[in-house]
Amino acid sequence: MKSIKITPKDNKPSKIVAKSRNESSDNIEIANIIILDDWAALYCPTNTKYTPPEHFRFRLTGKATGHPEFKNGSTVTSSPVISVIRDIDDDQVVIGVQSGRFYRLGSINADYERAFPDARNRLIDAIAQGV
Repeated sequence: MKSIKITPKDNKPSKIVAKSRNESSDNIEIANIIILDDWAALYCPTNTKYTPPEHFRFRLTGKATGHPEFKNGSTVTSSPVISVIRDIDDDQVVIGVQSGRFYRLGSINADYERAFPDARNRLIDAIAQGV
């Protein structure tokens, strides 16, 4: 997993520019970040009898702010998660999903965290490992 600097304009959903700390030419621009609060991860079943371990997928669900198709505070479920960008300075996390949208993780669902302690870091590790 690559650690980069995420520089948001403010705390609202907006465009951010992520820049590698080591390489000034390595910029990643992400538009329209959706903030996801009260989030949890959901397993995505497949339509086949067997699934190779490297193809396990999951989605995020939570209350969205800044989603182009839903009112702020609506509960949404993402398409399958495919990438993670982690800020090296203030520990922000942006998750990329198959639809091309990006979600910034806000507060975690309390029941989910009780069931799966340290769920945020476990999620990041699972994505980085390609699970």
